[in-house]
Amino acid sequence: MHYVSLFLLALISRINGSQYLAEIEQSSLGLFGTISMSVQVSDLDDSIQISVTGPSSVYYSVGVGSCKMDGTWALIVPGATAASTTPYEQLLGSDRAGSTLESTLDVVEDIDDGQQRTVTMTRLLSSEVGDDYYAFSTDDESISVIYAWGATASYGYHQGNFGCAPLTFAKTLQAEDSHFLQVFSSDVFYFVGHSSISLLLVSLFLISIMSYAVYRHCCSNKKFGAFKFAEMESLIAHAPSQTYSEI
Repeated sequence: MHYVSLFLLALISRINGSQYLAEIEQSSLGLFGTISMSVQVSDLDDSIQISVTGPSSVYYSVGVGSCKMDGTWALIVPGATAASTTPYEQLLGSDRAGSTLESTLDVVEDIDDGQQRTVTMTRLLSSEVGDDYYAFSTDDESISVIYAWGATASYGYHQGNFGCAPLTFAKTLQAEDSHFLQVFSSDVFYFVGHSSISLLLVSLFLISIMSYAVYRHCCSNKKFGAFKFAEMESLIAHAPSQTYSEI
């Protein structure tokens, strides 16, 4: 029965493991829309996708998780004439440039139309990153984004071109991947989802487990009762016989 309980607990844990897509559609940062950004975080695809757009002639940057520079993880996109135009990750300092981090993102698209440059980057959601990086999650309701752009192609002082904006995630419940117990949908827990078939299957499973537990309990009681009856017969058979004449 112990193993059955463990299996049931594991199954319920699996069933209730809802998977979500958290999205921020392309959103302008600031009044003039010089920089815009979109984010997708997917449990099902185990992916994070970030797309940023800004001026192509000068560098621009976005930092996630704070409205202050100090200790904030940021993406730096150099201008078209910089010595290296490869986007990179930076840990910002307190009103200082900060330090360049090891890259955890892969650039999947980089489009420059001569006016604006759009870079799309991805990484696995399950990737283990250190404290210097922002840990995206579908549990996030919103994020604070600090942004800036400079007067030169290389990363440097941004003068007055900076700001901070709050961005809100929209969330969608995703379907389960096609593996273990595909018969159960991602909304199998009926009080969260709306699948009546899933409700029926889970109910039948729970009833079968409970029925097995009752059966084992009854069998155990019968064996115990038979043992007690046999023990009483043995005691009676071996008890010393005594009659009224012997008293």
